[in-house]
Amino acid sequence: MTDADDGLDALAELVRTSTASGVARRALLLRTDLLPPPLSGPEHVRTARAALAPLIGADRSQRHDLPGGRVVLSWRGNPARLLEQTMEGLSDLLQANPIGSPSLEELVGLYDLPSQGEALMKAATTGVLVDGAEPDPIVAEPDVSAALRPLATAELDRLEQSLANTDLSRFARRRAISSFTGKIARLAWEERSLSIPELMGTVVPGRDPRADMWLFRRLTRVLDHRMLSLLSDPKELRGAGPFSLTLNVASVLSPAFLRFDAALPLVLRGHVVVSFLPTDIASDAAAFAFARNFAQARSYRVCLRALTASLLPALSLPALDLDYAQLAWSPDFASMPTLPAAGKAQWIMGQPCTQEAVHWGRKQGISLFAIKPTQ
Repeated sequence: MTDADDGLDALAELVRTSTASGVARRALLLRTDLLPPPLSGPEHVRTARAALAPLIGADRSQRHDLPGGRVVLSWRGNPARLLEQTMEGLSDLLQANPIGSPSLEELVGLYDLPSQGEALMKAATTGVLVDGAEPDPIVAEPDVSAALRPLATAELDRLEQSLANTDLSRFARRRAISSFTGKIARLAWEERSLSIPELMGTVVPGRDPRADMWLFRRLTRVLDHRMLSLLSDPKELRGAGPFSLTLNVASVLSPAFLRFDAALPLVLRGHVVVSFLPTDIASDAAAFAFARNFAQARSYRVCLRALTASLLPALSLPALDLDYAQLAWSPDFASMPTLPAAGKAQWIMGQPCTQEAVHWGRKQGISLFAIKPTQ
């Protein structure tokens, strides 16, 4: 029996023990077998595994080396900062050579034990990540419909009740938007969001929230309000830099947004971006326009994100009176000689921000990119 086989047996025992005792643990599955040739050399694999070092310091951490080059690290408690440091290290490795690299969501899966023990063992043995970290909303998600069941209305009712007493800070995520001039990328603001897949996997595992789009929009409105509540805490906003939030139109017109607006420090006025999705315009263009005007009148900047190459011709961006228009990169843009007029809106190159995306974007005069700052 190899060391990898021993690691798989030890992981199976850990799952059995957690299930029998009910003791909660978290587990991270790292798939170094997915690294492409430019990043799959021994030194790169060592770098990827070294990125797990922060979590080694978590309470009762255990590491399991598995067949196929996969690694599982498990721990107890909620060391949010250690997990964030680990994700940042892995993201830096992928950004060193993004073309052909897997996304962070493909490389890493996060699981809660004992509720997701079966999913973890399946992923550990087959390499299929049944549940993982939150993908950016503008990136096409893998099809996991065969593994997940639709979320029922009654389950959403119970989920909304449980969310009222759930600490959502552990599911909060940040992504940098950087201003790229010359060879230097400087932080412009941070995109703040909640990890919906991780949250769903914890509260209602095995359910697909996107199977019913009406229920999904209802869920996102609930999560919008919880995110706004988190950010209304003076301790959260004290010392915060510029940031952006993606919200539903209805959320911007809600009491939760007004409470957030009242709590926003003066220093952040004019430095917070409220982002909408194209579905907000398609569902009710008049409500979108009202929410846009409402936000801009209170010194928020307004962005429309998830703009694809096929969607751009159907929109009259100048008429939408936006501050920013964020692209969802795909190779389809490469055949587009120039971007259409966007009025006063400034273009942003969103995820996946590959080297090709950055090169094409800079040729188009784009200076804002969803990449980490270089200083």
